[in-house]
Amino acid sequence: MAEIYQNTPPIREFPTGDWTIIWHGRVTRNPDVPSELLIEVLIRSKNGNRIIQIGVGQLPLLKLGCNWIDKRQTIREPSQIERFNLPKINISRETIRTIEAWDKIEAGKYAIPPSIREIPKEFASSNCLAIQYNNDPYGIIIPASEVARFYYCHSTDLAHSAFWGEYSYDLNDIVNYGKCGFDPELDRAIIHLRQRFSDVDAWTIGRILFDKNAEQGVQEIHDSLLRNLDTSKSGFFECGIPFIGTTRWIAKGLQIGTQSKPRYLILQLLKCSHPFPFIQLQVDRDNNSTKADTETDIEPEDKTTYDRNLNKDDENELDGQELNSDTETHKNLPIQNILSQSLQFDFLENKEIIKPESKEYNRYKSPPNKPKAPKAEGLGTGQGDYSKDSTNQQAKINRSKGVGADLEMLQEAVDQLSKQGMNIKIRRVDVVPLSEASTRRQWAYLESASRTRRSYIAVDIQSNGIHYCWIDIQQRRKGECTVGLLKSDHKIGDETLDSIMKNLARYKGVWEGENGSVVSGISIKLDRVLHTWNSVQKLSYIIEDKTSPNQSHQCI
Repeated sequence: MAEIYQNTPPIREFPTGDWTIIWHGRVTRNPDVPSELLIEVLIRSKNGNRIIQIGVGQLPLLKLGCNWIDKRQTIREPSQIERFNLPKINISRETIRTIEAWDKIEAGKYAIPPSIREIPKEFASSNCLAIQYNNDPYGIIIPASEVARFYYCHSTDLAHSAFWGEYSYDLNDIVNYGKCGFDPELDRAIIHLRQRFSDVDAWTIGRILFDKNAEQGVQEIHDSLLRNLDTSKSGFFECGIPFIGTTRWIAKGLQIGTQSKPRYLILQLLKCSHPFPFIQLQVDRDNNSTKADTETDIEPEDKTTYDRNLNKDDENELDGQELNSDTETHKNLPIQNILSQSLQFDFLENKEIIKPESKEYNRYKSPPNKPKAPKAEGLGTGQGDYSKDSTNQQAKINRSKGVGADLEMLQEAVDQLSKQGMNIKIRRVDVVPLSEASTRRQWAYLESASRTRRSYIAVDIQSNGIHYCWIDIQQRRKGECTVGLLKSDHKIGDETLDSIMKNLARYKGVWEGENGSVVSGISIKLDRVLHTWNSVQKLSYIIEDKTSPNQSHQCI
């Protein structure tokens, strides 16, 4: 069966073949890319282990337990990895302790049994958090690197800030602190971002600014790296959880206890229920794209030149180019955005960022002539310089602003239904085709400014001699578009699916409306399914219900 790959670029440091990420190790400096630290990644195949080093800006993609084939991430994962729903986790200084991967507990038994998760000696001193759960002080064990990835490093820029210690020593490089604040009447955090950060990053930055636990948790990443210099633990970092209180985690990992005394080794956090220290978030920046009031704006000659790096004339098509940590990025090359889909926090569901409608003046102006940049030879996550030897185009991994098309939840539902005997499999994870020239704003773009296209997931189902295709589209906001459920007496071919997706792009996400139907002229029936689920169980039930023989298969 053909592999289904995630919609992310290949990473050059991965070898060819079939590999799984097992663990994260030391953080070191990169002599070839001074603006970005490297993190060790332990990968494993049937032929053994290998240690590779990858820029920390790519940490959002380097999830423990995920599978890579020929340098590309797939949706597969080892069969022994389970999905856990862990309610009523009490996070406090009394219930958490830092341990090492090879620490022994209870009469010499390893906290992480080698028979379940074999961690080589080189990673023995890597740090984990042991959390009391079900009256067991080691009831939950989670690597510090996964706490960092989930809570503080879900974008390239946030990862750089965390590992370089900017929250401790250079906060003004993240925000204009003098313009940040908190409105207690509205319970609103006001964040004035520096230009390099995306608006979505402000949720994490705001949490760090307005919760001492989050501030100390992220600062511990860099502080522990400094403490461990010139010791046997050099390069291994610690990290704290950004809150005190009770939470529910949905996670993937391994059961490392017994039936009578279960313990959980968490490899990937998927969702957290703990709230943020504010209800509303307002985001602005000195150099935003809104126009200033003409009566209060300053004169052009008094403005500072600033290059937004959004010159599309210089943009190259880099499909198939590899991410790599070999070469620095060039600051005059346009930025390539890579969206990492995520529905991480219950608190953020249905939340919108508030943006000021106008501003008094523009402080910046565009440069009259942009210097010539070298031809891009690849993608990198370094912060860049202007050297002629810097031939990577900067790539930034950002958390998606969209909702829907949640691969994690849909994949879990597909796995669950398949185990129950349903003939179901993920067929395709792809981007929506363009309906117009790439330079024009259009529905196929999730973000038109960066030309980031919407993803979609197509799932094939066969039931009672009928062929179905469930198509979920990435959305900018909840309820923007529905799932399309195609039904046919014959298998729906690739060319037919391509044609339907092109029609959907032309009709701006409307499966059937006044402009026509995406299946016009094609012998296929169509249902529309509203996004009403909030769990794998509910999604599984809806898929079963919509493909049952009792359905009339009219649009709903």
